[in-house]
Amino acid sequence: VAVAFDKPLVGYAWTPVQSVSAQDAQALAIWINSTIGYILLRKYASRTIDWPMYQPSAIKQLVVPNTTSKHWKRIRRPLLDAYRATRCSLVPQYREPDAEVRGVWDRAVASAAGIPAATVVRWRKLMEKEPFIAGRTNSPSHSPASLATSEV
Repeated sequence: VAVAFDKPLVGYAWTPVQSVSAQDAQALAIWINSTIGYILLRKYASRTIDWPMYQPSAIKQLVVPNTTSKHWKRIRRPLLDAYRATRCSLVPQYREPDAEVRGVWDRAVASAAGIPAATVVRWRKLMEKEPFIAGRTNSPSHSPASLATSEV
């Protein structure tokens, strides 16, 4: 969903994040690609036949860490560590359970957000079971809100 590059690029297939440093973009890419980021993005997905599309106006409402916060350097540290550890990794779909790269991202985001990593792991395992997210059907059976409250 999110990528970070050291140099500005021109294109029409993505919405650029402006006014942040390359390191901030890298940290935010980890946040957005994590399980928490995916759940937050699903809130703003519009329905299509094959896969959700995200409108730029909705993406502006996406909850991400505040890069101007006095706590940002502390929050950014585990996210950058995860970026460096996985920047050349292939990322499987959620249909492949326990993808290590997703575990690295989720542990980093949990650390940055100050929540137990086990909570985010539980959410990811629920997503891996969700047929729509795992690519086993075209119709969602659960809302992102239900993922946060369901039991494994």
